[in-house]
Amino acid sequence: MIDAPVWTEKYRPRKITDCILPERIKKDFQAFVDAKFIPNMTLSGPKGIGKTSVARAMLDELGFDYLFLNTSLFGGIDTLRDKVLQFVSSMSYDGDRKYVILDEADGMSNAFQDGLRGFIEAFSENAGFILTCNNPAKIIEPLISRCPLTEIIVTKDDFQVLARQFYNRLGEILIKENVEYNKPVLVEVIKKTYPDFRAGINKIQHYALTHGSIGGGVLAEVRSTQMGQLIEIMKSKNWVKMRDWIGENYAYLGDFTDFSTEFYKAIKPLVETKNLPSIVEFINVHDFQNAFVVDKEINLVSFLTKVMQEVAWK
Repeated sequence: MIDAPVWTEKYRPRKITDCILPERIKKDFQAFVDAKFIPNMTLSGPKGIGKTSVARAMLDELGFDYLFLNTSLFGGIDTLRDKVLQFVSSMSYDGDRKYVILDEADGMSNAFQDGLRGFIEAFSENAGFILTCNNPAKIIEPLISRCPLTEIIVTKDDFQVLARQFYNRLGEILIKENVEYNKPVLVEVIKKTYPDFRAGINKIQHYALTHGSIGGGVLAEVRSTQMGQLIEIMKSKNWVKMRDWIGENYAYLGDFTDFSTEFYKAIKPLVETKNLPSIVEFINVHDFQNAFVVDKEINLVSFLTKVMQEVAWK
């Protein structure tokens, strides 16, 4: 029987050493833990990269009392008065500094942000504040100055090390949950979801709950979701967003032949029939070119650009 609790929470890192991060980033957070003092900060980075896990792991490891709020759900001024004020205005049981984690802080209302900057100063002796966000541009500058920005960014060069760490983590989870899994399939899931570790764990749990084991079928679900994201971008004819998406996901899309086959199957029912011959011709040309071009990523972008310019959507 597969356990029902959400695995991302059940197996959440309780120490910085357990977080899946490049060492150059992890060492800075570990230094705060070693000093037994966590400064105010704003953690930013792509979804699922581990911003919230880092914040909670530092505080859990030190045993500090903290209030966790998802401000995309509770980011109004009433939350600031009713929850945050009550928490920061009282001392912790052991006299240690208390902390407030404001998750998804880019969802805070303007009133909440204006009020929060006063709270940070008024209760600085008693409480610290950690904000997490995907888009720091939505947070006012006075808050960023009080909670300096720390970006959690992973690069393509980090892939091998972090993918191995994530593979080991997923394997440990599946063993503890008594779920059989196919190792090559697990590797492919990681390639398709990296660096969104949360999405990888959620996908694995969903498939384990519905199928009982991790087999090849899970890849179809991952690829379908990924291809759907790309097609929605192409339908909007947002070339810059398409280019950014390819840049972020290229290392995990497979070779051009596999990608174009999946792409054609996904796009076929969504475009006017008269466009299909052109798409096939584009695939043929770029598949041939892919064996000779210096930059295969640019070859893929060129292919998608032609499709975006040519097709009429149903």
